[in-house]
Amino acid sequence: MKKLIFCMFATMLTLSCADMLDEQEMDMPIKDGRKFSISVANSKTRALLNDSLDVRWTRGDMFSVFESAQNIPYYFMGQTGDDEGMIWPGAEEDESLEKLSTCYAVFPYRDSTSISSDGVITYNMPAVQTYAENSFGQEDNTMVGVSHSIDDEEILFFNTCGIIKVQLYGNTAVYNITLRGNNNELIAGPATIQAVYGEEPIVTMNENATKTITIDCGEEGVELSRDPEKPTNFYFVVPPVTFTHGFTVTINGTQMKSVDKSITVEQDMIQPMATFGYFYDNYDYRYTTHDGNKIDFNRGDLPVIEQKKIGDWWVVNAGRPAPLNSFRGYEQLKDLVIPGSIDFVGNLKVFEKAYNIESIEIAPGPNPIKWHYIDYGVGTATFHPFYYCQAKKYIFNREVILYDKYKNTSTDFSFSLDDYKSEIEEVVINYPMKEMPYSFFKDLYNMGKVTLPSTLTKINSSAFENTGIKFISITNGITDIESMVFRDCSQLKTLVLEDGPEPLSIKVSMLGLFSHSGPFYDSPLETVHIGRELIYDCNNDLDSWSEGILGISNHTSLKKVTIGKYVKTLSTCFFANNQALPAITIPGNVTSIGNDAFYNCIALKDLVFEKSNENEALDLAIDTYSLPDEGLFAWCKSLSNLTLARNLTYPENYPPFKSDWKITIDNITIKDGCSVLGKKLFYDNLESNCTITSEVATPPSIEDNTFNWNNINGVTLRVPKGSINDYKNSPWGKFKNIKEY
Repeated sequence: MKKLIFCMFATMLTLSCADMLDEQEMDMPIKDGRKFSISVANSKTRALLNDSLDVRWTRGDMFSVFESAQNIPYYFMGQTGDDEGMIWPGAEEDESLEKLSTCYAVFPYRDSTSISSDGVITYNMPAVQTYAENSFGQEDNTMVGVSHSIDDEEILFFNTCGIIKVQLYGNTAVYNITLRGNNNELIAGPATIQAVYGEEPIVTMNENATKTITIDCGEEGVELSRDPEKPTNFYFVVPPVTFTHGFTVTINGTQMKSVDKSITVEQDMIQPMATFGYFYDNYDYRYTTHDGNKIDFNRGDLPVIEQKKIGDWWVVNAGRPAPLNSFRGYEQLKDLVIPGSIDFVGNLKVFEKAYNIESIEIAPGPNPIKWHYIDYGVGTATFHPFYYCQAKKYIFNREVILYDKYKNTSTDFSFSLDDYKSEIEEVVINYPMKEMPYSFFKDLYNMGKVTLPSTLTKINSSAFENTGIKFISITNGITDIESMVFRDCSQLKTLVLEDGPEPLSIKVSMLGLFSHSGPFYDSPLETVHIGRELIYDCNNDLDSWSEGILGISNHTSLKKVTIGKYVKTLSTCFFANNQALPAITIPGNVTSIGNDAFYNCIALKDLVFEKSNENEALDLAIDTYSLPDEGLFAWCKSLSNLTLARNLTYPENYPPFKSDWKITIDNITIKDGCSVLGKKLFYDNLESNCTITSEVATPPSIEDNTFNWNNINGVTLRVPKGSINDYKNSPWGKFKNIKEY
């Protein structure tokens, strides 16, 4: 197992600092006597793990301090969250006892802790530890500190143990979890600790030590996360040990999970166990109500064996899957969780007339859940599992399959069959879905939020069509997006295609030149981040210059585009017809741009070509489908500010700024990385009062027809101080107005 640095989380306090300090100081029987300054080696401390992965003490923590054989309790007087501070005695020292050669301290204090004359500490490693959220119990981690000498009042602490991290998700609560080595290793109870100043302590378990450690989660238990991506963590504090045949954890005294290979736990290290699920096989339906009262299932629809309240939830043990109409008509029903043990529901209209239900969750379970439906064919009624259900939120922790038990056939689940799909506002998919079915969320036009699993690799056609989402992030694990996926998403403002080395295939099902089938057609995107290579997948030989690769033809809302480090190609018609985009920066990692990529971007004002790290030229390709006599930025009639930090290559007859609509540029900036200005690059594109600013001392190479020399009289050329003569003595000398800056 992978080893991680052992660090501990800080500080789970429920009282205000002021209240806690007052209480602690009242409880600390501080005595006159010797005080010690304490600190921890490598900034690792004792008890609780926080987001910064540091260990910290809490004011009032108790220590065992030994100047002799006497175990004197000491109290930490620093502030909660400190990794250094002062400890003060809580008892008077017996001066008659023989002094040790140095001072020893043990955290936490136990009255049973003792020490021999040669400094060997006897200590009980806790066999029963307590659960703490994202941490371990406050007194479960043992630390030992030693001073440099008996007269030294500074004590340096080390951890004695390591950590085994168990990561669980599931459908129930954990009340206790036990760790045992598969070769019956001794891991708790009586031990001896040898400690020397500045060195890690040596821990030896006694022969009568115990073979198990149990984390006690309290009477109410710890409710597990239902998301395998965000599991609930349990931390066993374990002395240094090698589990020669691995170890086994047992949950609630029943379910076991083993690691079979040899595992070594070292001081100051975390050994994480792979995430796994814990599912309690019962028929416990959980629900809440609007009035807080339980539902009396007096119609006999749900066979209630037992019903009890745990926190805000009512728990009903039905003994079997819910029968026909089990939740029908219960208007006080608010939230419902279907247990993980249910893998088939052979009923229709289970939630019919449950008018006020807000959320439905399908709990994690070992199997997909099959839900009976009836499909009478094209043009006839289809009865959906959530037919007549008006829930606003759905949480799927495992796959749902629509199953026609009469025909013995199944199909992908889709909300598009739901007559009440307009009520849905949020959907959470927590199970490891790989491919999103066709039209999965289609027409959920009130759905503003969706959570997708990291396992997703493909989104099929129309999956989000006509939904109400405002933001979508396509993770770098998704490699395929079919046509019309986000078509007509009228609220979709932000698109993030996350950075990654794997390309993303985007498909357009061309029915003609103006197919309107691009994935984002008619979605009012305002901000787009393109973090990886995009592949334009078209099913005929035509290039859709009307839509571009993003499928956002005649877009009037796109204001900002950023391009990530993995993008090398901006394909044909990439941004064509985006009529609101004011600026674009082409990063140095882009090596080629396809024809008509920026065709008719009429609002494009600022254009930047950044420097390539390899000083590679940018290829502005033109293929056979290019419009006649038009360049890459044809009809970009607002273009006025251009920055060049690399060389551009292009066919001589298709310079990038050539257009039937004459493009005139106001400001051109030439930066390091641009050494060549090609043929006809600016032949007819300089405004009469244009300013060209060169930031390179060596004049870039230009051709005889790079500029139209008949139209440069009003142009100002600004060059770096000290370089004006070089420019005047080069072809740039044709400019009449050259200034240094």
